[in-house]
Amino acid sequence: MDELSSRLNNLIVGTFNSILKVEEDMVKSISKYNLTIAEIHLIEQVGLLNEKGTISELAAALKVSLPTITVAVNKMVAKKYLIKEKNPQDTRSIHISLTELGKKINRVHSGFHKKMISDLSEGMTLKEKELLIIGIGKIQAYFDNIKH
Repeated sequence: MDELSSRLNNLIVGTFNSILKVEEDMVKSISKYNLTIAEIHLIEQVGLLNEKGTISELAAALKVSLPTITVAVNKMVAKKYLIKEKNPQDTRSIHISLTELGKKINRVHSGFHKKMISDLSEGMTLKEKELLIIGIGKIQAYFDNIKH
């Protein structure tokens, strides 16, 4: 591996580990709610689906199987973070929405992300922000296209 590739590798690995640590610390800060980071991201995605998404839409958005998301949603319903409701027009379809507690967690997590982006981009020029977006977009595209 050449010097530039080695530096890039170290930055990507280090950034990934730092992000995991920061998210882990955020989860600990709301530990009284007994949630994992995966559960917080599930709550976040339900909020992004305008709180009336279906289980199928949720599975697709999170890139997991229908049985996997069904188990996760049922667990979050039992913990009182999510509500499942049958679609009155199509009883085969189940809508998922946030409870008040789920909305509270979503606000806390959203605030965490807003502060993170604000702190990260503070002092950056518009050009630097645009270049960062392009670079991170390429990193995301690479990982999204890796075949497991």
